[in-house]
Amino acid sequence: CDQVPTSYSAHDHYDLYATTTITQLKMLFHRDWTSKLRNVSALRLKIGMSIAIGFIIGVPFFGHGHVEEPLYHDGSVTTEVRSLNSLMYIVIFVVALINVTAIASLSTMNRLYQLESSAHAYRPFGYWLCILLSDLPLQLLSHLIFISILYVMVNFDHYPDYFMYLYLSTFVVHFVSYSSALFLSASLPSALLATRAFVFQFVFLNVFSGYLICQEDLINVWSWVPYLMFSRWGFEGLMINQWEHYDAARAKEDDDHHGDVLEDYGFNHFSKYSCITINLLIMSVYMLLLYMSLLPKKTIYVIRECNAETIDDGLSEEASTASLASSSVSVFRTTALIIIIIIGSFTASFSPLSSSSSSLF
Repeated sequence: CDQVPTSYSAHDHYDLYATTTITQLKMLFHRDWTSKLRNVSALRLKIGMSIAIGFIIGVPFFGHGHVEEPLYHDGSVTTEVRSLNSLMYIVIFVVALINVTAIASLSTMNRLYQLESSAHAYRPFGYWLCILLSDLPLQLLSHLIFISILYVMVNFDHYPDYFMYLYLSTFVVHFVSYSSALFLSASLPSALLATRAFVFQFVFLNVFSGYLICQEDLINVWSWVPYLMFSRWGFEGLMINQWEHYDAARAKEDDDHHGDVLEDYGFNHFSKYSCITINLLIMSVYMLLLYMSLLPKKTIYVIRECNAETIDDGLSEEASTASLASSSVSVFRTTALIIIIIIGSFTASFSPLSSSSSSLF
């Protein structure tokens, strides 16, 4: 009885595919876009949700985008400044959390990929690139609608680069969150567990975003955590984009009107474009983790032409060992994610939020 070798090189694995990577990309994009265009109700729902969220956020903050100087009164920021800071924090929170609705469909796509990957229909690289970019045009359009409605209703400052930065920065935050949702969907065994992990990560994404507590108020053990949070860089970029045009020096001329909004939040060390660059680096890490999650597990192939009784017992033991190792890797990934979530929740519970509120306002 002939047997396929239990191990094979990367070149042998590459030759298992019948088509080139370019052909596979064409097939994957065509299939995905055709499916999206046929599902008209889903397209209407996505566009309609962007419009609805834009109005829901824009109505209570209608006309609050333009703030008159001075920004401080009796040593504290005015209510207009507080409202606008809250709005920017809400925008970052919404554009990131909205990706939770995509996890169910992403998990279904990943199950389909596992079946097609076992049949060597598509390479991991082709599928990885497709799930990252196939939904990009619709995401750009729906995000443009949301930001445009918000920009007009809130009446943000009409500086030449204000709208472009508002759109670009918030979309980068949205896509970083989308990449994390893709990674969780690919690495966790079920859509339910991926959804819970995605929601739980917002516990510490919000705590360390820079709005609830300043970085300067964190103890030394946790002072490095905000540098890893894409929500912090998104919020800091919007804050700089909003307040950099206001002349803090004129506010300090009057004893009753003094202060610097960005300095109060500790956002005076980076430029707004540096914040986008750092978020792009974080997004690259999520994309790399996603690609690693899509790589096929090492499999032992056995030709089934001969009778099952003639198969070597040693081969069966090796197959069991490989299966056990694969299961151990999955358990390890899940356990590591759960530990990270527990640590984030524990930190959020004992963070000194009261001191931050007094220092900010």
